[in-house]
Amino acid sequence: MTTPKYAYATLLTWFLALGGCFDINQTFELTDEGQATFRFLLAFDAEFLALAESEDMDMASVCQTEDFLTVLPEGLAREQTYERVDDTLICGYSVFGPIEKFEDLSAELVRETGDADVLTLSLLDDNRVEISSVYRFDEEDLEGSEEGGLGQAIKQMIASNFAGHVITWSFRAPRIVETNGELSANGQTVTWVIPFGEAIVSGGEYRFHVIADYSTQTTLF
Repeated sequence: MTTPKYAYATLLTWFLALGGCFDINQTFELTDEGQATFRFLLAFDAEFLALAESEDMDMASVCQTEDFLTVLPEGLAREQTYERVDDTLICGYSVFGPIEKFEDLSAELVRETGDADVLTLSLLDDNRVEISSVYRFDEEDLEGSEEGGLGQAIKQMIASNFAGHVITWSFRAPRIVETNGELSANGQTVTWVIPFGEAIVSGGEYRFHVIADYSTQTTLF
């Protein structure tokens, strides 16, 4: 899978070695002033934390990434957070700045990861923007043996451990023009939710797509 493939494949390696599960939450917020914030959150469950602690892993180091979104286009800023809430470890990565700089970020991600699946962004005419993100659950990214590839039984085992865990992608803007996700009643927020277990067993590609208008919206009375 692509981190999507980028972070997720590493996390699955940890899972196969230690056990435990996590949720992924991506959000993108765009204001009518053209300011944007992209957040990528990983939430590790109690089982993962217990096993990591038994291996003497430093919890703060679990969230550290030295090679993800470290080189940003001028005008963008990056923030990394680490928070433990009850029995959940939440690792957060945020990038924020003018929307036009995110088009440069998309190009930078291609250079870093070899593809733009994490975030593909294109500026359109009339203060509109097109954004997509792709998660691929390919068998070669879920290798469980030296021979490569996972048998169905192993996939089912991993999927059962991920029961109740999801990937959530949400996007908020002054107006959503087009999307393949679930649109809110006010037309400003779109959400996608993928159950991890289902995706691991079924495989395939999951694409999130939206076109948004960030012009100042006029209210008619």
